[in-house]
Amino acid sequence: MNILPFLLLISISLLACIIAFASLDGKISGINVMQNFAWNLPVCLLIGFINYKIIVYSHKWHASFSVWKVLGDMLASNVLVGCLSVAYIYADACLWGVEVQLSQRLILSSFCNSVIMLIAEIFFYNQQYQENKTRLAVMEKEKAQYQFEALKN
Repeated sequence: MNILPFLLLISISLLACIIAFASLDGKISGINVMQNFAWNLPVCLLIGFINYKIIVYSHKWHASFSVWKVLGDMLASNVLVGCLSVAYIYADACLWGVEVQLSQRLILSSFCNSVIMLIAEIFFYNQQYQENKTRLAVMEKEKAQYQFEALKN
């Protein structure tokens, strides 16, 4: 899997979420958005890595794509990321003395995680589609070669 477009899409999605939530909150400013983006990008990339590993593990057991598999992957990912988010929120509160807003931050992390998970599933689906397309082209070429050899003889 080509990871660079995946990471770029995660970054763009994070920026879009930050801008959307900042505009809904009424606190949108360029500096605030960029600080929030820089602060959350490493965490989002970690979440992307976790989602990638969940999908790789899931594809070992279920090679086909279905809505139930995607929902199962998303549920497993949200539970894992939710546990990590709770630990992060309480560590943030202990270190910086920030007020704990567990429900708000869990909803935001769950939303961002779901977006990242869907991006990862789309990438895996595209990768499987490209592999099948290449495999089909090779089979068509072999079939044409066989027919050509059969006609020559």
